[in-house]
Amino acid sequence: MKPIYLGDDLSSRQATCEAVGEIGGHFLFTAKPSSHKTLYSWLDGAEVPMFEQKIKQGARFVTHRYRWLEGVPLRDGKDAMLVNWLEIEIVDPLGKITYRNSFVTDLAVTQHSVAELAACARARWKIESVPQLHTRRRFSMN
Repeated sequence: MKPIYLGDDLSSRQATCEAVGEIGGHFLFTAKPSSHKTLYSWLDGAEVPMFEQKIKQGARFVTHRYRWLEGVPLRDGKDAMLVNWLEIEIVDPLGKITYRNSFVTDLAVTQHSVAELAACARARWKIESVPQLHTRRRFSMN
């Protein structure tokens, strides 16, 4: 088994990504435009594939919009690691974007895998937040 490491934007640096690969793992890390300027400059003007799907959310349907691009440099320089980038946007029935985030990974990103990869990356927040919620409840009950 090869573990997939999930992490926030601080994790998506070349040294961390290389370290994960050296131990036989894979990574799926958040990558913000403000801290990955070289990567996002590659996206400007590029033909970026897109895939949309309607998801039932309660009594309404929202649109999950995915974009991805493979083989983009994680940073500036000749030794820059090439990664695969993906983005998810959630759009409400009125067309308003209610969520947007993007990630980098060493896993293959295709129309068939992008939704699952985005769901995995988003699940990290739920994993990190559960213990905090239990702690808050325990202290607020006293």
